[in-house]
Amino acid sequence: MKHLNKIVFLNSANIPYAEVKLDGNVHFSGTQGVGKSTILRALLFFYNADKMHLGIQPGQRSFEEFYFPYSNSYIVYEVRMDRSAYSIFLCRNRGKVVYRFIDAPYQREWFVDEDGRVETDWIRIREKIGTKVDISTRVETYELYRNIIFGNTHDRTHRYDKYALVESNKYQNIPRSIQNVFLNSKLDADFVKNTIIQSMTEEEDSILLSAYRNQVADFEREFDEIDCWFRKNNTGEVVVRTKAFKVVDAYKALLALDYAMMHTWHQLNYAVNHTREHMPIVEDEILSLKNKLQNIQEKLEHQREAYEKEQSAFNQKIGECKLRLADIRKKKKQYEAINIRALLLQAQEEPALKTEKVQRKQQLDLLEKRYGDVTEKFRAIYEALDNEWKSFELVQNESLQRERDAVQSQRDALAKVRDDGKQSIEESYNEWMESSDERMMVLQVACNQADKRMAELQHYHPLKLKTDAYEETIAQLKTSQLELQNELTLAHANLKMKQKEAETCYKDLTADYEQRETECGEKLQTVQAEIAQTQELLSRWDGSLYKWLTENKPGWEQNIGRVVDETQVLYAQGLEPTVAEGDSFYGIHLNLEAITTHHRSPDEYRALLVEQQQAEAELKAQLAALRAQLETDLTAARRSYGEKLRELQQAESNLSVQIAQIPLKIKDAETRLRMTLDEEQSLVQKERIKRQAAYNEARLALDNETSDRQRKKDKRRKDVKAADKQYNTAIGELQVRFDSYKSNQKASKQQKEHEMADRRQALERQEREELKGKGADTDAIALCRKSLAHVEHLLEEIARQHDMVVAYRKDEEELFSHEEAFREEKRRLEMRIFSARQTYEDKCNVDQKKKNETDEALVQKRKEIEDMEDGLKRYEELLAEHTLSDTFLQDDKAERNAAPCDELVSEMRGAINKKRLKFDELKHATNSFNTHFSPQNTFHFIQPQEDGEYLDFALNLQDFMANDKIEEYRKRVSDHYNDILRSISREVGMLMNHSAEIKGVINEVNRDFQERNFAGVIRSIELRVEESSDRLMHLLRSIRDFTEDNSLSMGEMNLFSGDDREEVNKRVVDYLKRFMKQLQKEPSRTELTLSDTFRLQFRIQENDNSTGWVERINNVGSDGTDILVKAMVNIMLINVFKKKASRKGGDFIIHCMMDEIGKLHPSNVSGILQFANVRNIYLVNSSPMGYNADIYKYNYLLTKDRRAQTRVKLLISNNAL
Repeated sequence: MKHLNKIVFLNSANIPYAEVKLDGNVHFSGTQGVGKSTILRALLFFYNADKMHLGIQPGQRSFEEFYFPYSNSYIVYEVRMDRSAYSIFLCRNRGKVVYRFIDAPYQREWFVDEDGRVETDWIRIREKIGTKVDISTRVETYELYRNIIFGNTHDRTHRYDKYALVESNKYQNIPRSIQNVFLNSKLDADFVKNTIIQSMTEEEDSILLSAYRNQVADFEREFDEIDCWFRKNNTGEVVVRTKAFKVVDAYKALLALDYAMMHTWHQLNYAVNHTREHMPIVEDEILSLKNKLQNIQEKLEHQREAYEKEQSAFNQKIGECKLRLADIRKKKKQYEAINIRALLLQAQEEPALKTEKVQRKQQLDLLEKRYGDVTEKFRAIYEALDNEWKSFELVQNESLQRERDAVQSQRDALAKVRDDGKQSIEESYNEWMESSDERMMVLQVACNQADKRMAELQHYHPLKLKTDAYEETIAQLKTSQLELQNELTLAHANLKMKQKEAETCYKDLTADYEQRETECGEKLQTVQAEIAQTQELLSRWDGSLYKWLTENKPGWEQNIGRVVDETQVLYAQGLEPTVAEGDSFYGIHLNLEAITTHHRSPDEYRALLVEQQQAEAELKAQLAALRAQLETDLTAARRSYGEKLRELQQAESNLSVQIAQIPLKIKDAETRLRMTLDEEQSLVQKERIKRQAAYNEARLALDNETSDRQRKKDKRRKDVKAADKQYNTAIGELQVRFDSYKSNQKASKQQKEHEMADRRQALERQEREELKGKGADTDAIALCRKSLAHVEHLLEEIARQHDMVVAYRKDEEELFSHEEAFREEKRRLEMRIFSARQTYEDKCNVDQKKKNETDEALVQKRKEIEDMEDGLKRYEELLAEHTLSDTFLQDDKAERNAAPCDELVSEMRGAINKKRLKFDELKHATNSFNTHFSPQNTFHFIQPQEDGEYLDFALNLQDFMANDKIEEYRKRVSDHYNDILRSISREVGMLMNHSAEIKGVINEVNRDFQERNFAGVIRSIELRVEESSDRLMHLLRSIRDFTEDNSLSMGEMNLFSGDDREEVNKRVVDYLKRFMKQLQKEPSRTELTLSDTFRLQFRIQENDNSTGWVERINNVGSDGTDILVKAMVNIMLINVFKKKASRKGGDFIIHCMMDEIGKLHPSNVSGILQFANVRNIYLVNSSPMGYNADIYKYNYLLTKDRRAQTRVKLLISNNAL
């Protein structure tokens, strides 16, 4: 089984040469100081390779100096593997221990010559070993050495794998356990805990409380001061933020008021100057408007007179045309009443009828000529009969004519009455219509003018100058907004650039300081190291070779002094120098003239020490000066940049205020524009009402006149109709009477006609008979006579209507043919009247419009003068009040605008009052805000006293709020304290994780004892872990549990938030406060270690006695029993760690070095050795006397010879063991 087989000392640790076998239990005996611990330390060094944990006390020589004092001082470990062995060669190189692995068992002749001298030259040793043996390069670090023997090199070439006792990356517990067993003697819960803990880590894990103490000392104050920025009251309001915003708002309002006041003052300067310059102009304009108005009025009067004169002439001519057309209409109606067209047609047939009469007469004469006697006779009868008839008819016709004449006379009288009445109606109507036409013309003109004036309202803008001015102001404000926004962007960029420049300056100053500090610090460290080296050399003066040479070897500086190392040899102690003959140096003669080495004497070193201390003081002063200079430079830089940054911040703030004011000004201008538009709309509406009323009045008058005309027309038509009706009624009555007369006469005539017809018929029959008797054609004669009679009748009718036809043709030629000309003339005259009226209306409209505009302009100008006078008066009153500072009064800058003086004066008055109230508000808000912070607050808020300080305070607070610096504080503090919690959780977690490992180790220990105990007085040993009673540990464990339970919330923890993590935040704050208070209760406590995380308790069963669960083993039995228990516990601990490490590469044997073994009873010593050996652990013990020699495989006696060198002698070798 793999194990350390032997250790060989060659000129090491005052041991000239010794081989110590280690393949079993080993016991060293010897008096105190003989070197037992020296061998045990060298054995421990094989496992831990850690010179700092070998038990070398301060003041003793270092490991390198003690174990390797000479160039041929060596230690060799021989390690036995399963089928081979190798050696580990240790020597000193350049002041430190190095290793070489030799793939062969140890051989004395490699290092010791035939004369017993140890070789000093490695090349010589290498030649002796031979080329067939693999020798590693130098292993110069302890860590690599440990990794090689414990199989943790991870070397791809695997050149070191064959040297591994075990293959484990968790091997550290083994050397640490062996180390801790060797270095400690007590056995209690703390010791066992520390043994387990130290076997698991390089250094005991701990939580440094001093760091946390500083970190949480100001937590409660910082938390309260920052938390107030997020803490809400019952109404959900964050009071501090509200108050801060009030301060900032008041400050912004003051800035805005200052800017607005200056802006208004500039506008007022312009308005006053403009008003004073413009008033004479307006007064001249008023005079000009008055003259213009008078001229327009006179022009309108002249136009009216000319139009009325022209209209009168046209109306007279139209009246004449109307009379002629009325006469034509009258005569046409009379002719139509007698059916003049039929009479005209009859008159046109008169020549043809006369010709036909002659023809009929000739035809009848021809027919009657042969029968003249008969026809003559009957003609005479017929003539008599006709005469009779004619006489009768004549009488009747005369009677009818008389009746007709009487009726006609009455008809004419009635017609005259009717015509006279109608003429009167027409004349009255025409007269009224002529008057109405004039009125209609006037009313139509007025209505058209009113209508046009209504239409003109679309373009009526009485306040156009003001609205245009406001619109121009709004446009200018929007342009200014863009320009100011660009300026703000530039100002912000300049501010950021200056801030960056300042930060760079601060960083450069700090970096330069840190560099110079580092350089100075490095120099200081170098000087301090040199001082320490000088002091250490001087401290070694007594007993040093230097002192001995000075006292015993005069002139040594010229020979030995030239070849020896000053620090390692001349000032080394324990070299035991003696005087030898000759000038040889270890038997070698050297030419020392070529060596110019000079060694400083103690006095020189003392002088050097003074210089070094002076240099140290100077460097410390330089460091202090550097720090002071840094503070001075940073203060100056902050002051310089602070002023520049304040100017830039003020400029940015002013621009921000101006930009913030522009929307208000735009809104104000828009409001004023809207009010002006509303006012204008009101004026327009009033004007519309006025014009509508005028239009309605004109329209009503026109409509009334039109209605009157229609009524007149209707009345005329009705009157004419009534006259016609009356006439027609009377005519009807006459016609009825005449018709009755005609009917009676007709009946009489018909009776006479029948009588005459009968007589004629009788005559005709008689004539026909006579003629017939004589052979005449009676039918042809009768037909011819009938035709002749008809023609004669028609000619008589034509002759009777002849005068009427002639009269008609005369009227037709003289009147009817000119009717259209009369109508055209009337239309032409009417068109001329219309055209004249239109021209007149157009002229009147134009001039009336000019008159209205002039009236309105005159009213506006008069009001403008009044407003100007009032505005100047109010301006003078403002100056007389002395409420304006010289800043305003001395500023004569004028800014073009359209606002009147009175309006701007009112604005100035309002702004002055607002500013006074707002400054009071700022002071009150600032004082109220500061009540939440102490004078020494986290944010360095001051308590202002003067007005300027209030403004500076508000400006700084504005920057604080604008840049959300509270968020920086919040985040920094939250992150800081959350990091503290996470750090606590992490560190406690690491401790707890190790605590779990410790529980596992303890369980292994308990199990190991149960499985392999030896029969003795100790029946059982049990260990258990109990929860720590440490209050601070309990609190930190609660913090760890809370942090793990809320890991997601802790990821974005905000101690000052008010979201759904509020309960978590409250608990975080509570834990931090409790942690702070607990640290205050334990002011001297600096750390919390792994051992504080649990309590370890023992329970020992000795025979029939049980200790119960205790933390300290005291008086379990005798002293030997206590030592036995300690040994058993130590062995079990080592075995647990060894078993874990051997799971991969197989088991191996290790050594456990223990003192005080001699106090045990022999049976217990044998038992403890067996207890260890069954676990593949060899015990290496030491005691002053050699007890129980037979139970160890090797017993060595250590003695000192006369040269005080240790001699190691093997007394007993029990190979059976």
